[in-house]
Amino acid sequence: MLDVLSVFRRKKVVFDMPERLIDPKYIKDEDLRKSYIRDGYVIVKNIVSNEDIDRILETYEKIKSMSGYYEVDRLISTSEFNSDIQQMALNVINLVSDNVFKDVLDSSSCDYKLGGAIFIKNKGCAFQPHQDPPLVDEFKATASIAWIPTEDMTENNGALTVLPHSHLWAAWQRPCRFDFSPINKHLSIISKHMIPLEINKGDLIIFDSALIHGSMPNNRDVKRISINTRITPHNEEYYQYYKDKNMSKDVVQKYKVDREYWIKGDILSKPKGYPLVSVEKLLYPVSFTEEMLLEQLHKYSNIY
Repeated sequence: MLDVLSVFRRKKVVFDMPERLIDPKYIKDEDLRKSYIRDGYVIVKNIVSNEDIDRILETYEKIKSMSGYYEVDRLISTSEFNSDIQQMALNVINLVSDNVFKDVLDSSSCDYKLGGAIFIKNKGCAFQPHQDPPLVDEFKATASIAWIPTEDMTENNGALTVLPHSHLWAAWQRPCRFDFSPINKHLSIISKHMIPLEINKGDLIIFDSALIHGSMPNNRDVKRISINTRITPHNEEYYQYYKDKNMSKDVVQKYKVDREYWIKGDILSKPKGYPLVSVEKLLYPVSFTEEMLLEQLHKYSNIY
């Protein structure tokens, strides 16, 4: 492990991302918008009704009895099951979203029915720090993920974890496959600075699509159930990035996709039937070093 202070005694490693214009105008509350821009996430307290939480749990119970459902010993989402299960999950997600977002989002300026899933977290399961796809051109528009638990979240049952401010420096092209992420080599350092969001049943988290996030292990015998959905500005163009081992290490493919792709597409595979817009140079160095990571943590989060 590097002596962190020695990094800053040496000549600085130059790694600067283009500056983003982060402005989730679709969030109604000005204070929440400011917090989002600064930290990369916001917590909206006591906004999800018990009735909507019951709807989510009831839907999960129905899904368990459907053909195509199976048990695994890891975190799994309904997006991994068949189309019937996916649609049942989307139906309740859209209904709950309508009920919740009417008081949080300006529906005339955003689209929040862009797919999503019910997440089923089994005992012992954690989710390593990672990033979600960008959805849009993140240097022109701000996309978000909304996450709703069905119970109080603690360090014991798999609370969501985030790396505050990482949306300011990690808005690089993110291929649909996590194995090409430049942060994978540095998970031990990143994990030390992740913070758990111990929120209550009825709370909502909205976070930037570029924010590094994960979740703690569920240490109970009871499964932890949550849902998520995506939020983008209205009439925005949608993009997905793709990379595989046959491509040059310093490039990534950019595809133009549509709403249906995010709702029904296989988002972890190469987009099929969508036009290739460009082959772009990576915004981050192929050798994204520990020094470069520490430089960003210091610059944006004052972490040494």
